[in-house]
Amino acid sequence: MDTTQGAPEVKAASDHGVSPAVLFNFFVGLRQLSPSGIVIWASTSGRGGATPAFTNSGWPLRLSSFRVDHGWEGQPAANVQQRLRWVVVRGWHLDVRVYFGTQHPSKRLLAKAQAELDRLRLPH
Repeated sequence: MDTTQGAPEVKAASDHGVSPAVLFNFFVGLRQLSPSGIVIWASTSGRGGATPAFTNSGWPLRLSSFRVDHGWEGQPAANVQQRLRWVVVRGWHLDVRVYFGTQHPSKRLLAKAQAELDRLRLPH
């Protein structure tokens, strides 16, 4: 993303039958996420050191270290699980969220999400 237009962010989606354009409209798209669907949204809040909210982390991020939310304020549908991590990596404050279209993602689905996290790159 052009950082002069806002904070750098990246989104990735995997869901057969639902277009990425729909999925990236989160309030609509997450309601349509199938049980095998995944949406990953990563953004930066700028540069800086660790804070009580943004803790130091290694790279790549490990999905197993994310907070798991089965329900949260603004949750678009009861079937959607959110995994959240606010971290500092190499001086970048990152907000990374992984959404599943099921409250009980399979090992295969978790591995697919981890593979996408492994491909994530830090801003330049």
